Amino acid sequence: MKNIIKISQLNNLNNYKIKIFCLLISVFFLPSALPISLIFLLISITLSILKFRNLILRNQFLYIYLICTGLMILSYLNSKSIDYQNIIEFENNLSSIDLANWIPYFLCFLGFQYLLKNNRVRKYVGIFLLLGTVPVIFSCISQYWFKWYGPFTTMNNLIIWFQRSIQEGEGVTGLFNNPNYAAIWLTAIWPFSLLFQRLRNKLTFVSLGFSSLIFYFSLLTNSRNSFLCFLIIIPMMLRLKKIVYLRSLVGLSIIIFLIKISDLFFKITTKFSDFIPLLLFNKITNIGFDSPRAEIFKKAFYLISQRPIFGWGAKTFPPLYKKLGGVWDVQHTHNFFLELSHNYGLIVAGLIFLSIIYIMSTSFRVIFYSSNFNNLENKAWFSSSLVCIIFQTTDFTLYDGKICILFWILLAGLRGIVISSEDQIPEKVES
Repeated sequence: MKNIIKISQLNNLNNYKIKIFCLLISVFFLPSALPISLIFLLISITLSILKFRNLILRNQFLYIYLICTGLMILSYLNSKSIDYQNIIEFENNLSSIDLANWIPYFLCFLGFQYLLKNNRVRKYVGIFLLLGTVPVIFSCISQYWFKWYGPFTTMNNLIIWFQRSIQEGEGVTGLFNNPNYAAIWLTAIWPFSLLFQRLRNKLTFVSLGFSSLIFYFSLLTNSRNSFLCFLIIIPMMLRLKKIVYLRSLVGLSIIIFLIKISDLFFKITTKFSDFIPLLLFNKITNIGFDSPRAEIFKKAFYLISQRPIFGWGAKTFPPLYKKLGGVWDVQHTHNFFLELSHNYGLIVAGLIFLSIIYIMSTSFRVIFYSSNFNNLENKAWFSSSLVCIIFQTTDFTLYDGKICILFWILLAGLRGIVISSEDQIPEKVES
């Protein structure tokens, strides 16, 4: 009998290690080789759900996302009854594809929240996210400085590094398809890079350089969201005092003003334009209320008001927007809540949005107001999640599978921290 118990414990331990191993390999390949990442991700999710199925069945988020899934299916069936041909020239065959995208993400969150309850597992995930970002930085360097342009493909075009030719007014994309995708990945990963500045060995200089490169290329994407996120998460991660932070903001505002009015600055920096993100400074100092986003949001609100319960169906916004006289070439509403509301209705959008807000608010209270959980590792998870949410206010980068998987893993990690606090398990953080 004792031998049987030992074998059972050994099998449980091996299964636990397999789940963690597959998750770590998945996050490592996530930005650079999505198909490989998905294989290990599905294995880890399946094993995690089987392992924690009893806990998941009692989890309130299961029922919230089951309701959302049901409403999404009803929305999809309802959209099939719309006579689009009398409205727009559109074949409604993409809604089912978008619908199938959401269910794996719900399962990703449900399965990983208990696996990521362990602080050591979260630490290793952060390390492997950083290691997986090395190819991203390499692609940014080769694209921006050495002008190596793609696309570079392998595995019968399953893996693509885009590395587009950078046109005037565009930012760095690296291996991503869009500068905003590169921006959100680099900005979200940056808080994890700060964790390794505390290492007391020869890797400290290397980690500092890598962290600086992530920060630098985040700015070179010319994303205002990245700039805003850094203003928020830097004091959050580095424990800057309020007065110091306010002085920094004032100083930064003065610098931007001087940059704006100084012709001498631009004459000097013209020779170094390949190294200084001048376009980003221009975008920051030229924010107006007549931006394309305002016009897109206005038409999105109108379309939502026409079908508030079930929405119009996925992938219908671009042609409907054009039908309303839209002047911009857009593929979505550029806002998380508006996109879900337009596609699946206000109920689905509200449930998912409120669930995310609940996760963020409960984890914020645990991380920043509990002495047992107030540490740099947990702050990195919160900061990275906050970055992803901020980006969704003026863009919808979750259509990129890499970004969406990262987002739901981060949320699962935050939920894991809350579960640990509810179990009253103080975390032992290794320095």
